Amino acid sequence: MQFPLVSKCGYIRKLVSESNDADVCFIDLSDDIPGGAEAFELAAKFCYGINFEINVENIAMLRCVAEFLEMTEDYAVGN
Repeated sequence: MQFPLVSKCGYIRKLVSESNDADVCFIDLSDDIPGGAEAFELAAKFCYGINFEINVENIAMLRCVAEFLEMTEDYAVGN
């Protein structure tokens, strides 16, 4: 899997595919992500297969960011 965020996140996949730049290397999500940088970091860790603890403090944030990024079974099994 060469681009885990693109393959597991429908939202990011759409942004990349709709871009006029063939070599998209920067996407600004800073104002949009529910839970901010911390939530995105955990979502990225999931996409890259990095272990982290899911607990009562972060589960709601993870659910919101996954919904926002469209991380559904339509894009990857086990999402």
